[in-house]
Formats: sequence, C-alpha cells, structure tokens
Amino acid sequence: MATSSKCNNIIFLLLLLSIFLVPSSSSSSSSSSSKKPSSKKRLEDWFFPRVTVNITNDASHDIPYMCNSPRLYQGLHALRPKESVAFEVVDIMFPLVWCYAQLNDTYHGVFWAFATKLGCTDICRWSLKDEGAFYLREDGKPEEHRLFDNAF
Repeated sequence: MATSSKCNNIIFLLLLLSIFLVPSSSSSSSSSSSKKPSSKKRLEDWFFPRVTVNITNDASHDIPYMCNSPRLYQGLHALRPKESVAFEVVDIMFPLVWCYAQLNDTYHGVFWAFATKLGCTDICRWSLKDEGAFYLREDGKPEEHRLFDNAF
C-alpha cells in the first residue's frame, strides 16, 4: 500500500511540473506577428526563474569561445572585441553552464558561466579580458575567476 501511495505522489508531482514546463501560448511568437513579447511574468517564471548570461569581449583581439547552452550552437565561435553574446538559463535543479574561452595561446580553459553559487538573480555578466575572465558582481566590480584546466 505504501508503494502505491508513493507512485501516486510521484505521478501527481510530474503532472504538476508538466503544467509549468509546457510553454504557454503567450510565450510562443509568430514571425508574421509584430506584437511585442509580454513583459508580464508567467507563473512558471516565479518557480523556475530565467537568468541571462552575458559574456563580453573586453580584450584587444578576437576570443574563441564555446558554451554548453542549449540555446547556442555548440561549436566554436569567435567573439570580436567589444562584442557580446547572451543566452538564457532556466534555473531548475541547480543548473551548471560552462563556457570554454581561449584568451591567448597560454591562457585558456573552462569557467562556470552560470552556477547557483555565483548568486546571479536576473543576469550573470562576464568580461573576458587579455588578463583573464572576470565575473561582474551586482555592484559592477569585477571578480577574477581562474579558468579551470588550462591543459586543453
């Protein structure tokens, strides 16, 4: 009897989660429509917030990079000076999003573009410079992050 009750609870939880994970009709957009997207928060946004990751090249040269975001093409890209790239992460169950960056021939590796421990609420801002990868805190101050595993 206890197993049956656990199964029912799990099924109920999955059904409840599916309500929030299925895209609502207000979030879909038509290419022929000129309506602006709604700025209203949907119910699922309260439970599973979206965080924007923004990476800017503040170096003096192109920086090859690659991120494991499902919203970006998974190949290697080149970020030109003063150019930035942004993508959204849905904060469900402590997601981790990494990015690989090659700042120069000797300084390259992986950094966590989004991790719960960073404390990003709406946006995670990163600045890639000649001397390293910097996380820009809420107050705008840069915090250097060592690139993991420079032995690629």
